[in-house]
Amino acid sequence: MFCNKCGKEMNEQEKFCSQCGNGIENNVNNSLNNSNISIGNKKHLIYSLICLAIIVVGFFTYIYFLENPIDNSIQVPNLTGKTIEEAQEEMKKLGLKLEIDGIQTDNSIIVSTDTISSKVKKGSIIRVTVGSQQELENKENQKKYNANRQNAITSAKSAVIKYANYDPSFGDSKVLEIDNYGRYLVEIVATLYNGFGAGKTDTYYVVVYDVTSERYKCNQANGVIQKSTYTSLESVKKLNNWNEELK
Repeated sequence: MFCNKCGKEMNEQEKFCSQCGNGIENNVNNSLNNSNISIGNKKHLIYSLICLAIIVVGFFTYIYFLENPIDNSIQVPNLTGKTIEEAQEEMKKLGLKLEIDGIQTDNSIIVSTDTISSKVKKGSIIRVTVGSQQELENKENQKKYNANRQNAITSAKSAVIKYANYDPSFGDSKVLEIDNYGRYLVEIVATLYNGFGAGKTDTYYVVVYDVTSERYKCNQANGVIQKSTYTSLESVKKLNNWNEELK
């Protein structure tokens, strides 16, 4: 044991320090006080670390939700082909309301849905159009027909790009005719450029077939023809075996 006043070593039987006269009771009291101070400091440190941890976690939680907000919106389903009862039941489950256009009969089905796949708030009104099964089939056929025409125009532009030495720029494009075997006669206004950057605008007739969104076929020799070269569309068709069975 040491005197806490002067630091001289003491034995346990001594009640006073032989060097400075400090009493052992003071030693004990001071030791207890020092212990209490040490414990208090440790508690303060623990509380401080806990508060710091809470602040750090709270900060990063705030940042996370700031960058990833909670999306409570509802995606509008495609109700096309469903009966009115089926559509109403599905809307009810999603918390949406249904507004029906068209004449309702016992055989009515949904032929179109507004804002398909868009996200709306709960309680929003979704408008649908009802009709007959035949009307739905006609609508689907028209949609497919329009898609095929657009694919034909895209394919015809690809054929012109292959035909040109340099990438052309395109103007108006349209499908003029479709033969009985799936050939498309497409009219395209395009400007073709030479190696010096000079361009010449002309109308091109392109015959493409076996057309999908991924592929097409075209006779590069006779399938891309300048309007200034041929005076008649009939000659363009004849060169491309128009209305003859595909081989």
